[in-house]
Formats: sequence, structure tokens, C-alpha cells
Amino acid sequence: MRQHRTGFRRGVGCAAEQLIALTAAAGVLLLLLCAAAFAMTKIDAGKSVLSTISMGALMIGAYFGGYTGGRRRKRSGLASGALTGLLIFAIISIAGNIFVKAASGIPSFGKLLLIVAAAAVGGAVGVNYKRDV
Repeated sequence: MRQHRTGFRRGVGCAAEQLIALTAAAGVLLLLLCAAAFAMTKIDAGKSVLSTISMGALMIGAYFGGYTGGRRRKRSGLASGALTGLLIFAIISIAGNIFVKAASGIPSFGKLLLIVAAAAVGGAVGVNYKRDV
């Protein structure tokens, strides 16, 4: 008989799975920003290039965070990915307001849409990933 699937797997709750997804997003984002910083030392680029590179890294990090969350939850990938994207945006916005106190580059609403869309797509891909055995 088929067992009823709940939001908890092996004692891991939704909050813990979301924390793992956020950690994966932060790890990928950190690696991409380090690579971008190294590349920026080798070339002389303007402020618009820096904004584009950082937004691209943020979207890729959000995608991998959504993907990780979708793979772990194995259901409702769009919703869990979108939640991951919202949390990433909230963390980035709070840290930006504390440390920088200025918004630059893409407006906040556009940044929110891009991050949530990237994370939601990552969550959907993560849920639908089939491992070949």
C-alpha cells in the first residue's frame, strides 16, 4: 500500500530543507562572486558590467538554491523554489540596507522578479530530475 507523503522526510522539516537550499545558494553565489572578482581584477570594466555580473551570479545562485530545495522536497518545486527566491531577496535586501544603504543597478522589483523566477525554475527542475540507475 502506498504511504502518505508528508512534508517531513527522515525527521527533516521544511525549515531545515529551506535552510539547506539557502546554504547551497549562498555557496554557489560565493564561488561565482569570487570568480567574478578575480576576472574583474584582470580587466577594466565599468559599473554597468559589475552590476550585470553580480545580477547574473545572484540569479545562478538562486537557481541552484531552488534546485537543491526541489530535489530535497520532491514536490511543489515552483512553490518551494519561489519561497527560496523570496528568502534570498530578503537576505540580500536586508544586508544591502545595513551595509550599503543605497540601491544600485536593477530596481528592487525587477531584482525580486528575476531572483524568484530563477529559483522557481530551479525548484521545478529539481523536482522533475530523474536519476538514471
